[in-house]
Amino acid sequence: MNKSKFLKRPLAALLAILMVVALVPMSAFAAAGDPDVIKVGGVEVKLGDGTATVGLTLPSGTSGIVENTLKALQFELRSDNGTTVGILDKDGKMIGTSLLGRPDISTAKKTVNVWEKSNHPTDTLWGDYTGMKLRVTEKGK
Repeated sequence: MNKSKFLKRPLAALLAILMVVALVPMSAFAAAGDPDVIKVGGVEVKLGDGTATVGLTLPSGTSGIVENTLKALQFELRSDNGTTVGILDKDGKMIGTSLLGRPDISTAKKTVNVWEKSNHPTDTLWGDYTGMKLRVTEKGK
């Protein structure tokens, strides 16, 4: 009988601790939240030193397939930290609204006509497309 009382007290204490831990929101364990991820055409943008670059492989096929892919390129933001991303065209003008939040909400994805909004080679579909900019703003900055 003494043995069962001896086990009941530590077990009760352990259960009380587990109940308290279960009530703490999971976000409290991850102070900074998950890192932000920005994708262009499904490819993660590599951020560094204030610049961002991404290399995309376009589908093979006719010029129409390539052009349509560039006209419907999707930008996506996954952020639990309140980060926003503005997409600017070759002239530095904002393209629509900023990306905000997680991919499961409508403001996290945006389709951009890169064919029209960036600098690109003339008379060909092949080459470097430049001039698009992302303005990343962290929460509170």
